[in-house]
Amino acid sequence: MLQAADILHHEKESKNGIVFYQGSVSKFTQGYYPYYPINGTDQFEQPELGTELIGDLLSQNPNCKDFKVQESVTLNDIYEQCKRNPLDGHRAFLTCLKALKEQRQVPVYVLFDNVNSLFTMTQYRDPKNELLPVKRMPLLQALSDLVLKPTRSLTAIGAMTWSDPLLKRAVLPEPANLTNTLNRQPCTMFVPDMSKQEAGAFLDTLHTPLSYISPTVQVDRTFIEHKHFMTGGNSRLLFESAMYDDLYN
Repeated sequence: MLQAADILHHEKESKNGIVFYQGSVSKFTQGYYPYYPINGTDQFEQPELGTELIGDLLSQNPNCKDFKVQESVTLNDIYEQCKRNPLDGHRAFLTCLKALKEQRQVPVYVLFDNVNSLFTMTQYRDPKNELLPVKRMPLLQALSDLVLKPTRSLTAIGAMTWSDPLLKRAVLPEPANLTNTLNRQPCTMFVPDMSKQEAGAFLDTLHTPLSYISPTVQVDRTFIEHKHFMTGGNSRLLFESAMYDDLYN
């Protein structure tokens, strides 16, 4: 997903598109963010997460700060409002998503890693100490809807992982039961582990031009063979291992 996001970021420069990438949506479901009951419902909101996601959208797409969410309100206006009033973040993010899905001016690309986390029980609990499903967390439901219900201007790409035991419990909708406004079916495909040559190209990309690996780290044959052996060629594990080296070595 990281490589795809980088490619799309280069593409969007000429098409004035919007790319929204989240490296691991599983952190959104694992209980790390504050959540509050929505009056009169059995649902819960996550305003701080909403504000963070709007900030990510802006930082990844500086060109869209003047994107009109409403007639006289820009995306940047909404973000500044959320920073002043953090509890507005939940409703504000849902409003931004609605505007992005309904507009027809620019292409929007949404890329999620660990997308199967949006189809598991969350680690949030209700007052009865029962785990909350995604459908009772409207912000998380909206993210899963991006994957399941694309529009003519919004394309969603999700990568699944099975390295986390919790994510192995994901109940993914059957493609035959999915419908959307484009009258086309979402598809899934298995991404095999990387060969040693592919791992080398991936690590080179992280090193330059993306600069996710410090220039002081030497990405040579020994480094590549070691990383490939330790991770078995799994792209997510390769990325995490390279980041660990960059941070702690």
